[in-house]
Amino acid sequence: MFSTLLQKFDLVFKNTFSSFLGLEIFAISVLLFLFLVLNISRKNIIVKIGFFVVIMGFLGGVVFMNREYTIFTIDYLIKAVMTYIYFPSTFVYFLIVVLSAIFIFISSFSKSMPALKKWLDSIFFIIIYFLFFNFIIVAINNKLDLTDKVSLYTNDLVLSIVQLSNLFFVLWLVVIFFYKLYCFFKKNYD
Repeated sequence: MFSTLLQKFDLVFKNTFSSFLGLEIFAISVLLFLFLVLNISRKNIIVKIGFFVVIMGFLGGVVFMNREYTIFTIDYLIKAVMTYIYFPSTFVYFLIVVLSAIFIFISSFSKSMPALKKWLDSIFFIIIYFLFFNFIIVAINNKLDLTDKVSLYTNDLVLSIVQLSNLFFVLWLVVIFFYKLYCFFKKNYD
């Protein structure tokens, strides 16, 4: 378990070159690297299309060959995300609050962002901070241990505050994602 960095590299390389699948993955990685290097140096449309086709073909092949594992992995990922949304640790919750502060800081000082986007960012930020300070007040008033998930989430009020806060944060991320997607398409296709 406690191997050095060189031992870890050695183990990975031995595993990679010991099977045909490992060699195939290595060859595909080298091809992807070459596509990226060619794209950087020449910005050729054929390289971009080829890169996209190779990536999608590789991912499609891996998913198709491992359908049962892919379904299990997606199911596990969704369960893990839902667990973090509904029952995050206080560290994750604090991280969400810090990220929302970074988002509002970027939004406030952006000169190119439209006023509507800044208003939406401000609304989400205020809601998340309002809920966070309610979380702190309830934890202090009920003398809850912030490091103990069980004592925190057995309190219905704390659980509701955290779930609502996380719901608004996820909605905010969705709004940011669609805004960035809109800007991308507007810039490239207008």
